[in-house]
Amino acid sequence: MDALTTIRDWTIANTDFWEWLGLLTIVAIVLRQRVPAFVAAYLDARAQGIAKELDAAKRLREEAETLLVSYREKAQEASKEAETILTETRAEAERFKAEAAQQLKAQLERRGQRHRRNPRTRSRRRSRSSVAPDCWPPRSGKSRGVDRTEHRRAARQAELTSQLLEDFLEQKTQRHEETRRSPRVLCPLVPSCLRVEAMRVALKLHPDCRCDAVRSIEVDVTRARDGIDLRYRAVGTIANLLIPKPIGFQRANELWRHTCFEAFIRVPGSTAYREFNFAPSGGWAAYAFDSYRCGVRNVDVWHLSLIADPAGDDAYELAITLGPETDLNRPWQLGLSAVIEETSGRKSYWALAHPQGKPDFHHPDGFQLTLG
Repeated sequence: MDALTTIRDWTIANTDFWEWLGLLTIVAIVLRQRVPAFVAAYLDARAQGIAKELDAAKRLREEAETLLVSYREKAQEASKEAETILTETRAEAERFKAEAAQQLKAQLERRGQRHRRNPRTRSRRRSRSSVAPDCWPPRSGKSRGVDRTEHRRAARQAELTSQLLEDFLEQKTQRHEETRRSPRVLCPLVPSCLRVEAMRVALKLHPDCRCDAVRSIEVDVTRARDGIDLRYRAVGTIANLLIPKPIGFQRANELWRHTCFEAFIRVPGSTAYREFNFAPSGGWAAYAFDSYRCGVRNVDVWHLSLIADPAGDDAYELAITLGPETDLNRPWQLGLSAVIEETSGRKSYWALAHPQGKPDFHHPDGFQLTLG
């Protein structure tokens, strides 16, 4: 009976049989593919990685502790060294103080001894206290009156010299204050000579140009024996005026590409002329032409000075003292002009007169001003 029951249990209709068979099959496949070994190897590798990371963390911690200990030791050493230096400095200062006091005391004692040993000093002092200042040292005979006169004359001369020295110092102080308050000088000024002619003219904006930074430009022209004084004054919104960067007082070319003030000079009846460019940056240029834009060459000037003066928020001035190599006894014809560059990059052209067409400062019609 039991045998029949067992045989019946292991039949195809028994589900338990198939479950056990599937389980055994899966176990066999897992063992065949060595899955346990793969999993064990993966776990071992992971454990080794974790162990390495722990070792690295331990080393970093040890290094940090070592650095901290070293820092604390160095901080203590620095503190001790600073205290030592401070103590030594104080001791040295006290020693110097004591030595100075001893030296001063010794000098005072030596002077006192010298004074006590020299009776002439005491008698001279007593005699000085009893004699008038204007007749010292006292002399006998007729020379006393002469000595008084000489001493009085010397006293008056000394007083006059002192007064002259005080006046000179006062003038130097005033000049220093004026120089300190005056605008920035790009080149030392030439001493002014006798002025023989002066006038003020206005420059005109070219009809094809527009300018928002400058409303008007005026030029004060003064003819002097040593040349010409020019003072350009641009009025407008100076914040929109592009001022070139300072380059120092030196010769430069193509200054007309940026904000620049120009002057053209010629002798009446001659086709030759000179061109002078002055920039607020300190650059300047001087050219000679044989005729209209022909035969250009660089020339030197006798003396030249520039003063750039931002005269407030609504005006800008550039003063020029110019001594060209021209016959000073003959009349001159001038053409004055300016190139204004705005912060937006737009340029405008100003002159005493503009010919037809594009701006042309070299045109003979631009020589509108005559100085006799």
